Amino acid sequence: MLVNQEGDIVMEQGNMVFEIKDRTAYDAITLIRKASMKYTPEELWNYTLYASVEPCCMFIGAVYWA
Repeated sequence: MLVNQEGDIVMEQGNMVFEIKDRTAYDAITLIRKASMKYTPEELWNYTLYASVEPCCMFIGAVYWA
């Protein structure tokens, strides 16, 4: 889930791995992809990303480069 500075949820995303048959379409990765298309990098600096599990290397790399 992506939360703004006021604590409002601005975006949520479920796991899409099996739906779209893409092994990289975990919930957080898909959320990062969508958020990167919707918000500028400057806006994203002010948001907080919450995940329900401990992040893997792929997830941490995606967050860093997003």
